[in-house]
Amino acid sequence: MVYKEYDPTKVNIQPKTWQKYYAVVDAWLSNGYKSAEAYQSVYPNCKSRKAAMDNFCKIKSIPEIKQYIAEQRKKNMKVKENGMSLIA
Repeated sequence: MVYKEYDPTKVNIQPKTWQKYYAVVDAWLSNGYKSAEAYQSVYPNCKSRKAAMDNFCKIKSIPEIKQYIAEQRKKNMKVKENGMSLIA
């Protein structure tokens, strides 16, 4: 399935929706990258696993979310590196 290209001039995402998107990503990063479970933890009315996975992919394709994911991964790597240096 191919998603439409992101065009910020055509997308009006509300602040509450952004908060939910970030919560989905945080759940995804903390649960071992299980996209459907992460999406359904924030949107419990989504009963279909396939719909949850599709919706997660759409969220993940938003440039601001991609940037947030990269920042969180980088932050987690720094924490792990600091933890490793404490052990050594």
